[in-house]
Amino acid sequence: MKSNRAFTLTEFLVAAAIFAMFITGLAVVVTHSRNTIETANVSSTLQEELQNALDIMTMELRQTQEAKIASGPVSADGIWYNEISFSRPLDIDSDGDVLNAMDGIEWSSQASLPWVVRYFLDGNQLKRSCENNSQFVLTNDVISVGFKRSAGQPSLVQISITGRKVTFFNRPIEISLTNQVNMRN
Repeated sequence: MKSNRAFTLTEFLVAAAIFAMFITGLAVVVTHSRNTIETANVSSTLQEELQNALDIMTMELRQTQEAKIASGPVSADGIWYNEISFSRPLDIDSDGDVLNAMDGIEWSSQASLPWVVRYFLDGNQLKRSCENNSQFVLTNDVISVGFKRSAGQPSLVQISITGRKVTFFNRPIEISLTNQVNMRN
């Protein structure tokens, strides 16, 4: 004997409701996962870009001396400044190193402005100017940069940089990095 057993309308509606709940839950998990991955990627990229800029500034500031920081920006007064200008070692006598005949360091000066380095914020771009006033962008998406020296430790420069990006899902990511740089004696 043959059975003509089929699903009733009620069974079909219950199965469809269970399937719809499963699909909705899966969609929520997938959307949340995409949001998390996007946030992590944007955060990682921003941190890497800020860290690279901070490393470049740190490297160049390590090469200068407290007396070689231009007067005005970043006085040793404990106040945060949004730019810094300083002289860097320069092979003035073209002998292949930055030491003079008495083993002293050869320095660029205000008279030789092409060798004075300046870091500053221009809109949301952290820029470096040097060499005939040419400028290049260290990084984008910067909302603040600061340089500070104290009277107690004038050869120590504190650097603070904050960046901000927005994810595809309109979630803002903000990261701040700081560093302390001991300049040459």
